[in-house]
Amino acid sequence: MKRGQYVIVNGVEYAAWVRGGGKVSLFIPQIGPKPDGWGWGAESTWYREVDASEVSEAFSISTNAYLDDVEVYVDSVNITDHTAVVRAVESTSRSDAGAPPPHPLLEAFDDSPYSIDWIAKVPWDRLTNVDEAVGRIDPATGSRIHDETPEA
Repeated sequence: MKRGQYVIVNGVEYAAWVRGGGKVSLFIPQIGPKPDGWGWGAESTWYREVDASEVSEAFSISTNAYLDDVEVYVDSVNITDHTAVVRAVESTSRSDAGAPPPHPLLEAFDDSPYSIDWIAKVPWDRLTNVDEAVGRIDPATGSRIHDETPEA
């Protein structure tokens, strides 16, 4: 399961941050000793910066799935422990703050003055009907590439 930005460099796919300005940050799981040229990254990853010209492909993945019968967005994934932070698609209005969560694993997350989101960290294998939408990114600018559909 994937969520976020990824790039291909020298035929290898990496989780990435394509931020523009001609630079791209690569991330790999922090397993074993530090590889040459890599430094400490966030969330137990090794980190390395490369020039955007080294990137042959860049893309962003947005992921939706189901936690039993509740539709969720995948906010982030942890490739080391195979978990995902998910958020229920439907939030609860402030006026319904006492309502039970839409799933027993989901907990209230108060990040809006208007609604309450329901989030949880769950194992990947709890999610079904996973749908990953892929969009291309320009590695030099970090901007989404809008593919033009030919007219019929």
